[in-house]
Amino acid sequence: VSQSRYKQERLIESQKLENVLKDQELKEIDKILEGQEKERLKIANDLHDNLGSILATLKLNFQNLYSRKNDSENGQELFNKTNELIEEAYQKVRGMAHAKNAGVIGSEGLVPAVQNIAKKMAIPGKLKVQVVPFGMTKRFENAMEVNLFRMIQEILTNAIKHAEASEITVSLTQDEDSINIIIEDNGKGFNAKNIAKKEGMGLNNITKKVEQLNGTFNIDSFEGKGTTILIDIPL
Repeated sequence: VSQSRYKQERLIESQKLENVLKDQELKEIDKILEGQEKERLKIANDLHDNLGSILATLKLNFQNLYSRKNDSENGQELFNKTNELIEEAYQKVRGMAHAKNAGVIGSEGLVPAVQNIAKKMAIPGKLKVQVVPFGMTKRFENAMEVNLFRMIQEILTNAIKHAEASEITVSLTQDEDSINIIIEDNGKGFNAKNIAKKEGMGLNNITKKVEQLNGTFNIDSFEGKGTTILIDIPL
């Protein structure tokens, strides 16, 4: 009886230690994500406050100079082209500053951010990346949107690196109490049991983050038959 009780106590202690380690790991992931967002925010603010103000002043000075220039045809063309370049540079800096958290803020939100990354990842004639939203009419907290965006970005990156797919579809569905994300590709697929070895820490981190959000993360993949990844997060 004593030996049986000893084994039971050891098992309980082992489970406690496992839970502590899991909590520590999740906290570390949170720290990494928080650090990334703080760094992006700092860069965005620096761009807007420093380079943005310089470009704004340059544009103002240039407009004053333009009003005093001679009226030669060549000079006017040069001024017009230069003015367009300054405006483009200024708008890009403003866009970067307002698109901190990869666009998952302000008036944009999760769907436009995913559509934007999908557009950037697509390769004409070689890779089509489609985003299909259903019922995505409400905004989430910024932290939630950032987490979801990072997950989708990581999965898309893995699909492009490893799947050799020509089509990827991201379906985003929101109902009253949950959000469902399905990412499908027509690539070569893999044995889902070997996911940890195959994909490194990327999807492992996603699995842990989904678990922390009380959600579910499933992979349906077979060699030669593509991959479907499903994420369900309660709201």
